[in-house]
Amino acid sequence: MQDVQEPLIGIVGAGAMGQGIAQIAAVAGLKVRLMDGDAAASSRAIAAIDNMLQKLSAKGKLTPEQAREALRRIPLRSLHSTLRQFRSVFITRTKRSGCWLF
Repeated sequence: MQDVQEPLIGIVGAGAMGQGIAQIAAVAGLKVRLMDGDAAASSRAIAAIDNMLQKLSAKGKLTPEQAREALRRIPLRSLHSTLRQFRSVFITRTKRSGCWLF
């Protein structure tokens, strides 16, 4: 029997792009690890995603339970967490880096 793991998406960069990717993946049912070198940025990202999920719920696009479940799929992680566990990692460009990472 094959070992089947739940899909896990890693996103490095908790800015607008990272938030959007995390939100879409979580709503689709994927487990997400949203990481940023700035712990405050990660906290702001979770708050922004929660706000957006609540708006979608208020508009009837998601049920309140779907919004809560999506947010539960995005626990905070530090950038220093290991990335070896991921099949896919999305790295978004930061304003300070001046380069794109793929």
